[in-house]
Amino acid sequence: MKYWTNEEIEILSQSLELSTKEAFLEFSSHFGSSQRTYDAVQKKIKKLRDAYSNEPDEDDFEENIETLLNPGTLLIQTDLAQKKKENRQKAKLWLEGLVDLAQTEYTTLTHRIAPETKGTSLCLVLSDLHFGKHTKWFNMEEAKKRLLSIPDVLLNKTADLTELDEVVVILAGDLVEGEDIYPTQNNHIECSAIEQTQVCSESVWEMILKFRSLFPDVMIRIETVPGNHGRVSKTANEKTNWDNVVYMIVSMIAKKHNDDKIIMNCNFDTFRTFIVKDKVGMANHHGVKHTGTSNMREKVAGWITGKQFDFMVHGHWHEWHVGNWLGRFVMGNGCMCGPDVLAEQMGKEDTARQGYFFVTPDEPVWGFSFVEWPHSANETLNPRRT
Repeated sequence: MKYWTNEEIEILSQSLELSTKEAFLEFSSHFGSSQRTYDAVQKKIKKLRDAYSNEPDEDDFEENIETLLNPGTLLIQTDLAQKKKENRQKAKLWLEGLVDLAQTEYTTLTHRIAPETKGTSLCLVLSDLHFGKHTKWFNMEEAKKRLLSIPDVLLNKTADLTELDEVVVILAGDLVEGEDIYPTQNNHIECSAIEQTQVCSESVWEMILKFRSLFPDVMIRIETVPGNHGRVSKTANEKTNWDNVVYMIVSMIAKKHNDDKIIMNCNFDTFRTFIVKDKVGMANHHGVKHTGTSNMREKVAGWITGKQFDFMVHGHWHEWHVGNWLGRFVMGNGCMCGPDVLAEQMGKEDTARQGYFFVTPDEPVWGFSFVEWPHSANETLNPRRT
């Protein structure tokens, strides 16, 4: 599969008023008849027309009694629905273009060779940040504040660790809240997914620079996997994910920044294995709920066989825990947003937490702990009991 270049898309965009056959001939006159098949050009033109067309669907012409009795109200609803549809189509097309660009730049944005350091690596797992989510304890401003507080906390935690020579930041998905992931989600978000992505990208890069400033002699490395809240739709490519857009933006910034002590490994796949000292780590967003039952252990054992990892990290469940199976550690991460309405209904109001641990050569993975942002779960609790 050949990815569409910006020049090809530009030529097709200028030919949308022509018939498909005429557009193909125009395209071939610029790039040659062997560049793309007629079928490929036809499909791409349809996507472009769908994205940029302002014509309403046939369903919009259906009238009912409510249309006649209250046309003004229905007109507003129709306009909003049409606008939402257009925005979604444009966003999907834009994301597909970004993924194509990312694949083109993949080798220059990604470093595959782990740095040879012999001290201790601090591994920070960041997942379920949910930029854009709104609860009584959490919003976009609070998300950025919490994220930027992490380097200061870890500087204090590692003050006596003189052999620290690397910080590995594992971005394990659900960095943004996304849109249309579950039915009532739009009632609990502050802004659109693209705005969530913008603020999240800026905040992640600021956090990286803060680590670089507070740990001046230490290598800063970032590993990535996408989550489920960044999905554009159930039918889109699984790599077409707002999390991956955040990763690509940060990768491009890091490339332009050109600091030898900042390594950004931009990965779009749902599983990622990487080396930390003499250990192999694996990241996957969903992971396992726990390691306490035979079903969960069977899944972990399958991954151990296939991925050959020494430790595994994941997010998704919003509960920080550390498990062990067949001599491998499994750390499930908490979330940065804290509990919401669903968590309250299920009795799972776990504190907002992001986990970290240490890797030293010739030693077991050690020092599992977390950065925490407590909340008051019940305003009526007797203060003498809390």
